[in-house]
Amino acid sequence: MPPVVTPPVVTPPGVEAPVVVPPAEPTTAAEKYGWGTPLPESDEFDYTGGPDPAKWSTINGCWAGHNGNGKRCGDRSTVDGEKLIQTGLRNGDTGWLASKLDQRYGRWEARVRSFNTADSGKEYHPLLIVWPESDSWPQDGEYDFLENGAPGEECANAFIHYPHPSMPVQQEFLEEKDCGAPLSEWHTIAFEWTPDHVRGYIDGKEWYTLENGAGPGGRKNIQDMPSGHLTIQFDNFHGGGMREASYEIDWVRIYSLDGAGQSSATDPGSGATAGDTVTGSQDSLGGDSSGRDSAGRDSAGQDSSGPDAPGQNSSGPDASGPATSGGSGSGDARFGDSSDHSSGGGSSDGERSSEGTMTEAAPAASATRASSFDALHSD
Repeated sequence: MPPVVTPPVVTPPGVEAPVVVPPAEPTTAAEKYGWGTPLPESDEFDYTGGPDPAKWSTINGCWAGHNGNGKRCGDRSTVDGEKLIQTGLRNGDTGWLASKLDQRYGRWEARVRSFNTADSGKEYHPLLIVWPESDSWPQDGEYDFLENGAPGEECANAFIHYPHPSMPVQQEFLEEKDCGAPLSEWHTIAFEWTPDHVRGYIDGKEWYTLENGAGPGGRKNIQDMPSGHLTIQFDNFHGGGMREASYEIDWVRIYSLDGAGQSSATDPGSGATAGDTVTGSQDSLGGDSSGRDSAGRDSAGQDSSGPDAPGQNSSGPDASGPATSGGSGSGDARFGDSSDHSSGGGSSDGERSSEGTMTEAAPAASATRASSFDALHSD
């Protein structure tokens, strides 16, 4: 029996072959990894006026700013029907906002951008933070999953603090490497916190993973904050003579680990042994950010994180700190300030002085890199 010959497919003249377009890759971690339904405390900012008081703690009037620099004022955070806008003025007045949702473990994601609106002056710092609900710092840690020294910088930074009982500050510094578009353009920044790890994402792609790291002197695993809430801050590190700027948030979406869309507390896990894994392509330096602000508050809307405490350095990583894989080195000297940042709105602001230096009480989570941000962005 002769073989069957299949005639070739012929495209008629003047007819183009169909173009197959692959589906777009998700640009949010929630979509890519199936985080489920956002919790009711999420906010699309599709209204006008002040931030929704059912979801956010704001400032009635003004509080003293970070380390006494300018003021944090309620009217510096407004919603225009499409987005939240925090503005920093030349006189140093700026915005601050805290979510009313406290949870142990969960996921947070926000679509943000920041940019200067004047030609000169000292620059504001845009931040997204999970701050301990206890306002106990450094005892309960602090997760600054976005923290930059100026609006619209080329690369994203993060500073993830270990819970530890005394100074100096102990933390991991992460810097985006293959940076893509600057932070003046819209990006989604996400943070995942589980009993086993903390993990950062940019535009739906894994940035870093940190695990464990408990050690002598009472330092706990990096994921062992008792519970925390989100804060959005546009902070003043310098006083007056600031460069006017804007920090915009298109939406904030908060998730429970089970993706159920209902607020729930999760019992703490047993924790893993120290020094297991740090993944990602960013630095895991023993350096310090040298001056940032966090977001605690008491029931009166004031900070209750206590008096000044020894803080950061700007001299670079401690020799005993974790290994590195590139990044900015020396705790990011761009911050130009050797004081630590801290919590929410009170006049004390929980500022830390510059008496201490950054050291590692024990080897931090090991620097084994399970994924590469460069590789993730090469597609």
